[in-house]
Amino acid sequence: MRISVLVFRDCMAMISISAVELLRKSDLIRAAVTGDPTPFFEVELVAADTHPTVIASYGFPVRCDRTLSDPPITDLVVVPAFDDDVVAQMEKNRAAVEWVRAAYDHGADVASVCTGAFVLAEAGLLDGRTATTHWNSQDLFHERYPKVKLVSDRII
Repeated sequence: MRISVLVFRDCMAMISISAVELLRKSDLIRAAVTGDPTPFFEVELVAADTHPTVIASYGFPVRCDRTLSDPPITDLVVVPAFDDDVVAQMEKNRAAVEWVRAAYDHGADVASVCTGAFVLAEAGLLDGRTATTHWNSQDLFHERYPKVKLVSDRII
């Protein structure tokens, strides 16, 4: 299963890197239990830019495997959370919205972490669906995406 984890400019790299580490660790555990060393997950970092090195928050450089210039050929896209001003962060990473939509249109599943739900909603992928986001961003989310059934009391 090919999994693409986005890395946003000026956002915490920890969210993206943690997702990759958890998936790779699960492959190691699976191999230890089954005796089959063949990885189940092919996990990659995708720069939400056209350059493979993304400058994340606090000037932290993250070297990615692919960029938004590459076609969205994947089974699952994981969208990380934004920091601070969600709208400003989304505008800095606007191209990711179209890339996520294209991946979905080509058959990929999509998932988001926390305020990453804004990207899915912006791409129109949550219209008529139930979603959740960080409690501090719920009012803004509801205001921007009235077609999404926001559930404020759930944590996933």
